Amino acid sequence: MTPAAAQPLPARRFRRLALIAIAIAVVAVAAVLALLVFHKEGGGSPSPTVTGPAEAPFRLDYPSNWRALDASQREQLPGQPLAVLRRKDGRGTVVVQRRGRVTTPLEQLPEKLAARLDKQFPDFREVGARTISLGGTRALLYTFARTKTGAAQSLVVVPAAGGSFTLNAVVPAHSPDAAREVGAMIASFRPSGDR
Repeated sequence: MTPAAAQPLPARRFRRLALIAIAIAVVAVAAVLALLVFHKEGGGSPSPTVTGPAEAPFRLDYPSNWRALDASQREQLPGQPLAVLRRKDGRGTVVVQRRGRVTTPLEQLPEKLAARLDKQFPDFREVGARTISLGGTRALLYTFARTKTGAAQSLVVVPAAGGSFTLNAVVPAHSPDAAREVGAMIASFRPSGDR
């Protein structure tokens, strides 16, 4: 057997392992969300918080090992994000944006998202979709993996008065701590800005 013929097996094994690692990170985000959404956290020291403007109020708590970009830093980014949070070690990002009104029922959004993301990312792999409650508001949590870039991504669509919010969270594979933190941040999101 030539070395060239032996190449595909390790490459396939590596891709399979990468998919497993990404899936684990995504599952960690979903598991933390499930726990935090249905069981209120108690005690502990207060977390730093980012809030939205008066015309698009929201509240999101984040751990102290993350930092929020200031307005001048956000202005340099596309899409006019209301908030961008980055893990200080670079192993996670959460972006909050204001969008138009959600006209499609949440249960039908995953199919549309899958079609769009499959065209946008050649390494797209859907992991799952579910409705969750954020501050008493039904929202869609959609998770997928990027197999070549080795990242797990969660999109959260949150209907709100006068429009909607999207939260876009990305963590690299092999980052279970970052995935858990992202899950807690998403679970803390309040579209009205209330606690």
